[in-house]
Amino acid sequence: MMLETDSAPDSVLTTWSIPPQFPTGLPFACPATRLPDHRKHYLDYEGDVPGDRGTVARIDAGTYQQLSQGTFILHGANFSGQLTVENEKMTFEPRECS
Repeated sequence: MMLETDSAPDSVLTTWSIPPQFPTGLPFACPATRLPDHRKHYLDYEGDVPGDRGTVARIDAGTYQQLSQGTFILHGANFSGQLTVENEKMTFEPRECS
């Protein structure tokens, strides 16, 4: 999961490693390991991660609003709702977003 911190050319992506399988647009909870920030060009990358560290795949794109530290409202094609990340756990609750 990557969230762009702002739209400046030198902005970074706040990044978490999550398991590869979870339901699109449905409620879920999964482990989420915070990774170092990534450069913006990783938004367009899909494929294997060097060093046998997994795979990157885009599952959605859109905008978000940060409500508080670790709580976001997502506005995407596959995920619209509240995303919360705390204590190495990510939860998603879909809802109509306006």
